[in-house]
Amino acid sequence: MGWMMEIDPMSGSLSKHFEKLGAPLKNFRWSWGAARADDVVFLRVWQDQCRKLDKGLAVRVTDHVAYEKNPENAGRKERLSHVRLLAEGRQGYAVMCKATDKDISPRKVASFDRQSVFSITGTLEIDGDTWALLGPRVPVAALDTA
Repeated sequence: MGWMMEIDPMSGSLSKHFEKLGAPLKNFRWSWGAARADDVVFLRVWQDQCRKLDKGLAVRVTDHVAYEKNPENAGRKERLSHVRLLAEGRQGYAVMCKATDKDISPRKVASFDRQSVFSITGTLEIDGDTWALLGPRVPVAALDTA
């Protein structure tokens, strides 16, 4: 199974999960992640948008084409601010989610990994989008602040 994982469908609210990490979502409908007061960033990412690269595993964290017609989308603007924090060297983690249907927009979270997050070790550009390089998994219990 490698990096792929079974994600617990009975994992409770994603909003509560972000609260548990000390990074409450600004808006449970449109926020794609959050930053704690110490600028540690937590991003919601999609399991089907992971890619194995020479540098390791990466996941797409921006999708500029999808928002060309709506560049002022609140979720997109917030995501870009989180990506800037990562580019400045802030610590980041990826909360791995599985979509109910990966072909619809907006996506809905079917389930997510509530036991661990992936550390983000850097970012890179692929085909005009930003991808996060994923490092080792970190147990959520090690990050709880609530």
